[in-house]
Amino acid sequence: MVMFHEVQRFRNTWAWWLVLTISIGSSILISWLYCNDDNITAALGAGIISLGAFFIGFGVLHIMKLEISITPKEIQCCYFPFIKKRIYNQNNLTNLTLRKYSPISEFGGWGIKYSISGKGWVYNVQGNEGIQLYLSNNKRVLIGTQKAEKLKPIIERLKKEWGLT
Repeated sequence: MVMFHEVQRFRNTWAWWLVLTISIGSSILISWLYCNDDNITAALGAGIISLGAFFIGFGVLHIMKLEISITPKEIQCCYFPFIKKRIYNQNNLTNLTLRKYSPISEFGGWGIKYSISGKGWVYNVQGNEGIQLYLSNNKRVLIGTQKAEKLKPIIERLKKEWGLT
C-alpha cells in the first residue's frame, strides 16, 4: 500500500531560460571564434555541435524527474535518468525527519548534490523542504519534497512503527 507518492520535474522557467541562454550564447561564441579563422565549414560544424549539445541538455532537463514513494515498509527514491531506485527502510535507517534547508548554502543548488561539509547527498528539484534520512552507516541523504505538510503525519507514523528516534 502506497502511503505517499510524489513526482517532481524541472519545470521552473528559470532553469529553461538558463539552459537556453547558455546554449545559444555558447553556439554564437563558438561560431564567431571559428568564423575569425575564415573557415566557414569549421564554423558551421561548431555551431551544429553546440546546438546538438543544447538539444541534448534540453532533452535531459525535460525527462529528468525525482520520484518518491513511501509504503509502510520502505521509502523509495529515484532520480531518473541518473539514479535508479534507492530503497531505505528500518534496517538501514537510524532516524528520519522532515526539515527545511537552504539548497544554495548547504548543497550549492538543486539537483543531485553532495555536501563536503558532512551533510551528505541531496536529491531535489526545487524548494527548501525535504526528508532527512540518517543512515545506519553514519551517512545522510536529503530528499526534497513539495508536499511537506502532507508528509508530516506519514513521517511521524513511520518513525513510530520503525522504532526510530
